[in-house]
Amino acid sequence: MKQVFGNLMLALPPLASFVVWRTGAWAFDYFGCQDLGKSIEPCIAYGHNIQGVLGISLFWAPLLLLVSLPVCGCLLFERLLRRLHTNGS
Repeated sequence: MKQVFGNLMLALPPLASFVVWRTGAWAFDYFGCQDLGKSIEPCIAYGHNIQGVLGISLFWAPLLLLVSLPVCGCLLFERLLRRLHTNGS
């Protein structure tokens, strides 16, 4: 059980980054936000400006995904090899 929990914790950062990224892309389309280049038009959802949240989810989340996916993949692979090595001996 401890190993399953550890593997899930290692898979959580790329999964969370992907969910935040795709949720931001969905919100951008759903609330009718427009990308006007350098002019900043507020994106209003239920009376609140969500431009900052969209900036985080559409810019930073894919970058974090690009970093966290290989790192977590290597760590999961290392855990797998370590487990196979201890079970094989």
